[in-house]
Amino acid sequence: MFGYLPGHISGVTLVQADHGFVVDTPTALVRGIGISGINFEGRGANFPGGGVRFQLVKWAAIRRCTANNFADQGFQHLAGFGVVFEDILTTNVLLNRQRDRISGCIETFGTDDFLNRIEANPSLIAGRGLVTPDLLLCGIVVGGANNFLSNCIGEDAERGIYIAPLRGSQHRISQCRGDSNIGHGFYVDGSAIWSTCFGYNNSSAEVGTYSGFYMSSKSRSNVLTSCRSEGRKERLQKYGFEDYVSESDPDARNQYFACAGSFNQAGLFLVQNHEGSSVSGAPLTIKPPAGTRIVNVTGSGLVVLDNYMTPTDISYFSGAADGQTIRALGNPNVTIVHGSGIVTRSSKDVVLKADTIYAFTRYVDKWYMN
Repeated sequence: MFGYLPGHISGVTLVQADHGFVVDTPTALVRGIGISGINFEGRGANFPGGGVRFQLVKWAAIRRCTANNFADQGFQHLAGFGVVFEDILTTNVLLNRQRDRISGCIETFGTDDFLNRIEANPSLIAGRGLVTPDLLLCGIVVGGANNFLSNCIGEDAERGIYIAPLRGSQHRISQCRGDSNIGHGFYVDGSAIWSTCFGYNNSSAEVGTYSGFYMSSKSRSNVLTSCRSEGRKERLQKYGFEDYVSESDPDARNQYFACAGSFNQAGLFLVQNHEGSSVSGAPLTIKPPAGTRIVNVTGSGLVVLDNYMTPTDISYFSGAADGQTIRALGNPNVTIVHGSGIVTRSSKDVVLKADTIYAFTRYVDKWYMN
């Protein structure tokens, strides 16, 4: 019974004998449960119930367990605190696809819970489109407050990992993946501190429709550091990071530091205007291809224009957030066009000079030239 999962040799298999969860608790407070090294097997979509349900539980653990072939959740914690989920795999769960609320293969609505080394998979089939109209089938659902996730994967679902509206202090999430989901990799209505998480190969239902990370207008004060969102060349995600927060209070906006990605059809970031979330990163130097009129400055601090060998008009810089300033090393072959995208001090087109640095600051979809 050692290792990532119990397996067929050393682990016990408990098969669902009646409707309901194989292991369930009363709604009264229960403390100190340990479940380890057990395979839980359900009886299909028409047999309601799941693997384990903790209803009001404190100081407990579920370790080295699997759940397969259940109509409902594999593992669920509804209230209480201090529950550990570790070394867990779910497959073919949430088989009753007719749902009226967001549901996860693994759900925690507790406080101070720990989730580690988990692969949560309802086994939806890529390319067959959505199963529910509102993306209700999730790999992992995190509610409650102050929970910790590390090395967790939500895949082959409509949302890989869903963060519900917060009911207390922020969650901590690190080294987690939202992979190969029909919809979004990560969907956030709540708040967390994030580190080195990866949204990969999502939007398998429709190319360019869903994003690696989706931060709804309900999300608040998320801080993402060194996260990456990447589609595939043959199957693009919509955005890497799709963010709809618009708040007058800067502390309520989300922040992105050194986040990157590729193969996102509509762009790496979508953020709202002057009250939107902020995007920061290492100030990279880029050289746009000759003749580029709209320059993508995602993650860039300096734009070097010496590739331009023939006269070219530049009308906009894409891929940035409000408040961001970039610098450009001038080239006499480049003219900055005054208009709807860039505002010059003279309100006229400006021919750049060699060996001269120009600055541009973005505000509400326009770049103001210093």
